[in-house]
Amino acid sequence: IDKMMEKGMIIDTSHANRKTAQEILERVRQYNKVVVTHTGFGEKERFLTPELLKEIAARGGVVGFTPAKPFFPTLQDYIEGLKRASDLTGSTDNLAIGTDFGGLDAPHLYEELDQVGKLSIIAEKLSEDGKFTDEDIAKIMYGNVARIVERL
Repeated sequence: IDKMMEKGMIIDTSHANRKTAQEILERVRQYNKVVVTHTGFGEKERFLTPELLKEIAARGGVVGFTPAKPFFPTLQDYIEGLKRASDLTGSTDNLAIGTDFGGLDAPHLYEELDQVGKLSIIAEKLSEDGKFTDEDIAKIMYGNVARIVERL
């Protein structure tokens, strides 16, 4: 971890369990290139707790929530998960789409979102109830990840 910070690398805790993710956050202190590229909310050990989400957001990191059945049972559950994450962090500044399409096969994907070319469906769903502005949606769809990459 120290070498990664020294080199200015992005630190991804996606495959860390909660204890390891917490230890990494304690180790990196205010390092602002910490991400979780793909995760969900829930009981699975690799999923984020609300506390970890808030800690990563407080450090300027980004959390990519995965639109797939193992993470959120339905696309609507996924949209609600993004809303909940926004409520917990107080903004959309630290949220992203974390597809993990390279690691998931067809049975794990939502029928209406089974390929990268259909990701705009997420933007459409996020705009339906007016909770998110166009700027919020742009941050979630690509802006927050771009911000982290630009720090390299």
